[in-house]
Amino acid sequence: MILMKVSIMKKIITASTLLVLSLFTARVGAQTIIPKIQFLLNLDYARFQYDEQNGFLEIYYSFYPKHLTYVFKDGKYRGGVILTTKIRDKATGKLAVDEKQTLKIAEADTNGVWYKFPFISKLDSEIPNGDYVLEVMSSDSLNFSRCDSIKLNLKIEPYGSELTSSDIELCRRIVSSADKTGLFYKNSLEVVPYPPLIFGSSTVPVLFYYTELYHVNVGMNYTVETEILNAKGELIRHHSKQRKYPAANSIEVGTTPISLYPSGKYIFRLSVSDEKQNALFKTNKLFYIYNPHIELALQQKEKEKYSEISAEDLDLEFQYARYLATPLEIKMFESLNSFNAKRFFLLEFWPKVAKGRGDLPPVTRNGYLARARQANKKFKAMGKKGWETDQGRVFMIYSQPDEIERVPSESESKPYEVWKYYKIENGVEFVFVEMGYGLMELVHSTKRGELWDDNWMRYIK
Repeated sequence: MILMKVSIMKKIITASTLLVLSLFTARVGAQTIIPKIQFLLNLDYARFQYDEQNGFLEIYYSFYPKHLTYVFKDGKYRGGVILTTKIRDKATGKLAVDEKQTLKIAEADTNGVWYKFPFISKLDSEIPNGDYVLEVMSSDSLNFSRCDSIKLNLKIEPYGSELTSSDIELCRRIVSSADKTGLFYKNSLEVVPYPPLIFGSSTVPVLFYYTELYHVNVGMNYTVETEILNAKGELIRHHSKQRKYPAANSIEVGTTPISLYPSGKYIFRLSVSDEKQNALFKTNKLFYIYNPHIELALQQKEKEKYSEISAEDLDLEFQYARYLATPLEIKMFESLNSFNAKRFFLLEFWPKVAKGRGDLPPVTRNGYLARARQANKKFKAMGKKGWETDQGRVFMIYSQPDEIERVPSESESKPYEVWKYYKIENGVEFVFVEMGYGLMELVHSTKRGELWDDNWMRYIK
């Protein structure tokens, strides 16, 4: 049986979870708040034992209130998130879960805690054993174009009769609780997950963990070990303790401070051995650390780059830099709430970009921001700023083309441009077609990793 789950019925619940300072200025007098940053969904899950035919799945979501659109009505700022979760059986195509929920927000003051800190949602469901695809789609309830989605494979399998454990749930807080109606109550605890999985001095400085153990030999002495390994597989922290469990199904919880470790990807590992030190099982969980304060001391020259920049300009700089950033870097930056944390992030980010990464050519911070300013002047159209357009993006990443072939409109064709770069990959092209009101959209490119469409000529007709 599952350990004291509040309900086996599917439910969606929300709660605020704490981060540090937010830099986004509240606009109490405004009738509408339109965010300037990308809407972002964070997702995590954990699987638990239920019975021989079914598993118990908890899905954790988090959203940032500062990413949402708000309308001021009846004395409150109103907005929300539309959240759709589907779990589809790979073999039959049948939906095991199909849930849609609108998470509403109605608050009087954007200076309140609710606006500064992210909130968490949770979906619980009993799922038959099998292979599934989990797909979560989310959007700003007042602007559907602001959306994000995540799709991943999911396996629910029986636990057998030997000692084993549930998935590890990494959390931002675990405390004792007697409130069985609490949003995150289970097994006499309030277990608050942390779906971003980015821990550190500027986000969540202490990692809490929760897991359930099944088929425990009551009264036996077990050795429980927790380890943290870096991206190279090197052990950087180890902790061991002796445990006797009071029941065949028990829980294991604890904390790990992570403020002393460098930024990067890590693995949290929990393993259990018997009295003879025979390893019984181990389970891993991937997470990330961002600790800018322990990186190499910044040179004064580097600090001066941001000595007079505003918080708003700092955020705008990273909006420009998204074209060069990895998905993980975007996720990490969005999790930061202090000015200094974002400043340190960018000071580390630009030297990496200057060396070149993947298929992207190297570019310095000053050079890239100069291109962004030029793009804003040259390519703005249809209410979009120049850097937001396809031509602006290509210009910022690859610089001025070596040659531009401009083809004007004719009676039965639209105008288009072909940008040619002779020094990239032995020569590449980008084709832009005017789709209306001066907006040129990318329809084809021979650059590796860009949009490829051999039949692009259909767009000019």
